[in-house]
Amino acid sequence: MACATRRLKNESKKWETEFNNENRHMTLLRDTVFIYFMNIGNIKDIIFEVRCGLPSEYPFKPPKITYNLGNGKKSMTELYKLSRYESAELKTMNIGMDCLCCYTILCGDNWDVCLKMVDIGKELERLIKLRQRIRKRMMARKVQRKEMEIPSDLWNLIISYL
Repeated sequence: MACATRRLKNESKKWETEFNNENRHMTLLRDTVFIYFMNIGNIKDIIFEVRCGLPSEYPFKPPKITYNLGNGKKSMTELYKLSRYESAELKTMNIGMDCLCCYTILCGDNWDVCLKMVDIGKELERLIKLRQRIRKRMMARKVQRKEMEIPSDLWNLIISYL
């Protein structure tokens, strides 16, 4: 574990320039990395806290990640779960994904020793924004079903914008 802690201390020196800004912050406390997001997507005025607990095999195994929105700690896998409607919308977005969990670096199969905490923070931010984009597109499709008089080509343009 001393090797992992030393690695994180070296990494933390670069967080200020590579990751930290007014809406996100990463900090190291003993053997746990905390990532804080604020005003990301539609999460406004709430601190989104991510806790990265390091296993004894770190960096050879990915960290155990939980998050907290103020309503209790949750496992990161809950962010990757999609309803069948969200999965269908993800497939129509033409980004080459069928599910979110298979493409994450936090999956043991995709984890690499070279990955850094900054990579995890950036991926989590992309994931949150992608989930919100899926939800916006689903909401637009619900409105589309109710507003039948608007031409479908206009709806497709609106949805592709989202």
